[in-house]
This record gives sequence, structure tokens and C-alpha cells, in this order.
Amino acid sequence: YLNKIMENVSGNDKSISQNIKNECVTEFNQKLSTSKDTEDHTYNFNFIDINADNMDFDSNRDLLYVTLNTKQQHKYIKHIENGEIQNYTEDIKLYVNAIEEAMIAIDAIKNTIAQCETESQDLSNVSLDKGLQELSNTISTVSINEDNYEQSLELIDDANDVVRFTKIFSDTKKSEENIFEFGLKDINPKSVEMTTKGKNVLVELSTKYFEKIIKSYSNKIEIEADGIENARTIVKLLKAVTEE
Repeated sequence: YLNKIMENVSGNDKSISQNIKNECVTEFNQKLSTSKDTEDHTYNFNFIDINADNMDFDSNRDLLYVTLNTKQQHKYIKHIENGEIQNYTEDIKLYVNAIEEAMIAIDAIKNTIAQCETESQDLSNVSLDKGLQELSNTISTVSINEDNYEQSLELIDDANDVVRFTKIFSDTKKSEENIFEFGLKDINPKSVEMTTKGKNVLVELSTKYFEKIIKSYSNKIEIEADGIENARTIVKLLKAVTEE
């Protein structure tokens, strides 16, 4: 339904073509053309991050649109404009031709969100050994333009569940290595969360009482993720092993 009504939308001096993939982790393509120029936008997001209770339609001059907002306005939507990666954003506009289409589109999106939420992967019961192995495989090298982050996680003390996280940042000018060693029991599972900073996706975690007991005298660690879904998996696994 969405692809049908969004395929061709027009205003006084603007034509818009749009399409969206039929997947929970989806890609939304939007081309806006005027007599002077053309803009190509690609948005990548997961429907489970969209706030079903905060959708409405509005208009901008002669164009009608439905706005999709993320839950708690988290910037979880990847945006590429004319082939260039932009900062992560918290909303998207889906253009339509009529109010009736906008109203039905909102219902269609709400139904999609509900269905995707039932399909979300649950890793809460993963064992400690399995969780650490999966984390080791999931945390890897991340590259964003000229910035590179080589990362690894390994268990160094089996008896006390102490791990070492290594993060090496490099660009065209410098290279910097940071090593963090900490006990899983010292991490607050509730502190583990994903966030975005500009074009970067991060997983943050901190000690239970913010003590600086992570080797390197820190109480917080930031892990670079290769996109929102990679970060979501890292968060689920870290919560599982720290709770374990």
C-alpha cells in the first residue's frame, strides 16, 4: 500500500518518487526533483524504533506528508544524501497525495511496527560462554570515511570473568590505541545502551557505581558499532553476559 501511494507525488514545482523495502530492517528511498535540481535520499531504519504513538500528517505549502518519529527521539535513522553519509536523524517524511492516503498510511505503519516487534530477536537467555563468543564475533573493525576503529574483545581471566577490550583509532594523520580491562560483574547491565554521535553509532557501558575501576582508570567504555543493528546485537549480548 505504501509503495503504491508514495510512488508518484507532485506539487507546484516538485515531483517526488519513493519506495520502501518490505522488511522490518528497511530501506526507504526518496527522490525529490524540481526544475533546478534533484535530491536523492536513502534512509535505513528498523520499524521497531518508530514511535507508533507519535505519527501524524501535515503539509508544507502544497505537499502533504506523514512524519515517522523514533521512540524518545533517538537518532537511529541512517541518512544518505546524494551518495554522502549524513548524521543520523530521528524522523522521516513520507509524502502522499491525499489526506485519506495519509490516514491509511499511518494505520499501515502502525501494523507493521506491531508485527516487527513480535519478530525481534531475544538474546536474554544466552549463556556466559556463548555470549562472550558472540560478542567477540560481533565487535569488529568499523570504518567511517577516513576514520577507522579496530576493535577486539577477549576473556583474559576465566575465574573472575575479566575481559580486555582493545580499540585502535586511526585516520590519515594519526593512530591511537586504548586498552580496557574490567570484570563483567562490575558493569551495570542497565547502563548498556546504544546511541549515535553524528555519523557514528556507539554502544556505551559503565560501572555499577561509576567507580573508575576499569583498567586505564575509567568508569565508562564506548564501543564503535557498524550500524544500528550491529549495535542492537552488541547491547543485547552485553546485557546478557553482565546480568549473568
